[in-house]
This record gives sequence, structure tokens and C-alpha cells, in this order.
Amino acid sequence: MDDKEFLKITKSFPDVSDEVERVNSIKKELRLATRRVRTLKNKYGFLQELVDIKTHDDRLESSLKSFFNELGYTDVRKVGNKYRREDLQIWTDNKLLVIEAKGITRPTPKDHECEQVAKYMRLRRKKVKDRDVYGLFVVNNDNEKYFAKRNSTPFDKRKVEYAEAGEYGLTTSVDLLTAFLLIKTGKLTLEEFENKICSTGLIKFESKSPKTRPTMG
Repeated sequence: MDDKEFLKITKSFPDVSDEVERVNSIKKELRLATRRVRTLKNKYGFLQELVDIKTHDDRLESSLKSFFNELGYTDVRKVGNKYRREDLQIWTDNKLLVIEAKGITRPTPKDHECEQVAKYMRLRRKKVKDRDVYGLFVVNNDNEKYFAKRNSTPFDKRKVEYAEAGEYGLTTSVDLLTAFLLIKTGKLTLEEFENKICSTGLIKFESKSPKTRPTMG
């Protein structure tokens, strides 16, 4: 007698039928949970794109737009391709954050790549009078490697000094991923995050767990 036959002749037993019903209920809940996990994976897929191997240009900009939208920023504009200006603008009631994003295979960006955001920031400051204007350069560097194995210090002292003098910030897509994880786990407030990305010089977000670099399967 195989298992199928055994179940057939015993399924009318109250104790067996109860367990069969329980198994079927668990299977149904598992299917529903699996679908929910799949939906959430799609929802947060931009995090993978943000630090993915060979994420450049439009893909990087799109992932950043989704990143800020998910954090609650409702007015995020992808403008670079259309106007040949900065890649993204993030508008709040009292601020405008100008973002230039770059995906590179090199461990470090070039000076002019970092400094480009300052040009756009100065232009916006001339035109936008009702908000404080800030600039941020975001790099997905060393991006032929798995993100946790990349050069974690792509900005040397000179680049940081230029950023401080030019009043713009420098950060990496990996640092933004870390910030997102901290926000979602209640270890960093959105206000703290916003204040940091609107600061100047080097902007880093460190995990508050013993392992300082995030991991993603």
C-alpha cells in the first residue's frame, strides 16, 4: 500500500481528516505568502538595480527615482535626458536637491564627473528662489564587481575638499542602500537622512550592526 492509497482509506478518520485539512490550509497560506514575497521583491527591485553590476546611466537614474519615491518623496523628476542638465531633481516644500548620478567600472570617479553637479546646482540657485538648493553626486563605482566587494572609498581627500568648497555632497549607491536599510529598520529617521544628503563633502551611511557592509543574496 502506497501513501496515496493509505490516505484514501483513512481520510474519513476524524483525526486524519483534521490533519489533512490543516495541511491543505498551510499549503494555501504558503502559496499566498509566496505571492506576497514575489510582489515585495518586485516592489524593492530598485535596490538591486541601484548597486547592480554594470548599472549605468538611465538604469541608475530610474533606480534612484524609485528609491526616493519609496522613501516618500512624491516630486522626483528625471530630467537629464530631456534637458541635458542634472539627472534628477527632488523637490520638497522648502528644498530642491539636484542629483548627478554616474555608473562606472573604475574604482574611483574622475574629478570632473564629481564636480559636474556643482554647475547644475549653481544654475538652479539662480533660478529657484523659493527653496534652498543642494547638490549630490552619486556613483555606482567599481561596478563590474559584486557590490559588497567594491572599493568602499572612491572619493580621495582632494575630491572631498573640492566638494566642500563647491558645497555639494559625494556618496555611493552602496551607501544609499545602507541608508535605506537603516530607515526601514528604524535606525535612521527620514529627517536625519535628508539632512545628511543635503550636506557637503563626503556622505557615508554606516550600518549599526557589527558588520558594517550590507549583504544581499
